[in-house]
Formats: sequence, structure tokens, C-alpha cells
Amino acid sequence: MARTDIHRPSAITPEEYYLVACLYTPKAGDGIIDFAALGYERERLRLHMKDTGGFYAQHEHGGNCHVCGAWFIDHAVYYHHLTNSYLNIGFDCATKMDIGDARAFRDWRTARKSAYELKAGKAKAQTILEDAELVRAWELFSTLSNDFDDNNENWTALFDGLSGSLLSRTQENVHTLFDIVRRLIKYGNISEKQTEFVWTLIQRIDNAKETQAKWDAEKLTAKPAPTGRVDFEGVLISKKYVEGYYGDQLKGLVKTDQGWKVWLTIPASISETEVGQRVALRATLEVSDDDKTFAFGKRPHAREL
Repeated sequence: MARTDIHRPSAITPEEYYLVACLYTPKAGDGIIDFAALGYERERLRLHMKDTGGFYAQHEHGGNCHVCGAWFIDHAVYYHHLTNSYLNIGFDCATKMDIGDARAFRDWRTARKSAYELKAGKAKAQTILEDAELVRAWELFSTLSNDFDDNNENWTALFDGLSGSLLSRTQENVHTLFDIVRRLIKYGNISEKQTEFVWTLIQRIDNAKETQAKWDAEKLTAKPAPTGRVDFEGVLISKKYVEGYYGDQLKGLVKTDQGWKVWLTIPASISETEVGQRVALRATLEVSDDDKTFAFGKRPHAREL
């Protein structure tokens, strides 16, 4: 039966059609994928339809394209002001009818392709992590990686009770873990060394509150840190390079035999000292205003144990 509606290909007048949004209809079994561009387009269409009070065109057209009757995946929603109606039109059909927007269609296809690739990458990454017995890594990533607000309840639950350097270190460990997972999603593989590092990060993250409780208990029995030029001995419990005015400097945290801790530059003569080993130092100490059991050391000098 020949079509007589005004939206048939031979009756199209390009100037009467206005592009409102780009959408897509997934293949059977694929399931629709939510991504940022799709959300923006849906909202644009919703607001436009609310403003006009329009409705979708109702006429016999065969497939899901309201103009040519073909079937599509990517399509655009056009507004026809003369009938106050909306039409789903495939990109190819719209282009042939001289109502297409090459840039908008190209950007949409790129966004949708990226969304499908991301979905596939996430599925593969999850499987790889599960096979490596790193399910916890995926749990943390899928729960927290899109929550950038530190007041979000998921973040709060993870970091609640942590303070000072431990809070900063745990947050850094979480973001490092996320970076590794994102690279796994993008490239589809992870090295054995990275796998071991992910396991270490998980342990640090999940044990952070236990570590905080241990530190809090130790602080109760620690003596106040002294001031001035002091000789002391203790255990190096952490070290890292910190960018400073004179370039990168090796800094370290030492827990003394009296329980108080000091943060200072590690002298070059003992720079090879490993975390967990004992050190003997002389330094000028300044006690923290917030914690009487913590001091900052200046002009450190290594002594013999």
C-alpha cells in the first residue's frame, strides 16, 4: 500500500525538520548502555517535548525509521513543527534527505562506540581480576571510582577514623589502585608484578583502620617528643622522595625507642637504610602543634648504632 503521509521520503521538505537529539536502538540481546552522551541527549529531548507538548508521529512506515521504514541502531529524533510531532530517523536516511548533521552524527557514533568498548573492557578486566583472586580490587573500583565527592557515604565508610599521614596514604593507595584497573580496562592485560602490587594495595587499604587503631594505642603510651638538638635511636617506618626547593629529597618517618615519632630528611650516609631497620640520628626537633608525640627534624646527622 502506497504511503500518503507527509513524512514519506518523496514529500520531505528539509527546512521543516529540526534535529533535537541523537539516540540508538541496541540489537536484540545487547541491552542498552548508559553513558554520558546518551544521558544528555535524553534530557534534551525530554525538555524539548515538555516545551512543545508534541508527540511521536503515528503512521505506517515499516521498520523503525519514520521516514524510509528501514531498521537502524543509531538514529536522530527530529521535530516537525507543522504537525507538532517527533520522528525517529536513521542517520543514513537523514543524510539522504538533506536534513543530516554530519558532525553530530560522527560525535554520537564515537561516543557510543567508546561506551561499548568500555563495557567490554570492564567485563574483561573483572574476569582477569577474579581469576587472579583480586575480586576486592574490582569491588573497590566499581563502588568508588565514580564517586569524586569525599562526602559520599562510600568514601566516608572507607576513610572514617583515619587521620594525618595514614588518611593521605590510604587515599593515595586507592587512587593508585584505580589507575591500574583503568589501564587494565583500556589495554586488557596486567603484568605479574602489577598483580602483586594490586594485592599489596588491597591489604594496605583494608588494614588501614586496624593500623590506625594500633597507632592510636601506641600514642597513648608514647612519651612527648623533645625539642632542640637531640640524639635519638629508633626504627625507620617509612620513607619516600619529596619534591622540595633543592630538588627531590629522601624523607623518612622514624619511630623512636621512647614512642614519639619524627619526620625528617634521611642523611645521605644512611639513604640505603630499609624500612624496618634501626637508625641512630642527631637532629634539631620542633614538636607539632597538633600532636605532642610527633616532631619535625632539621639538620639531621647520622650516628653509629
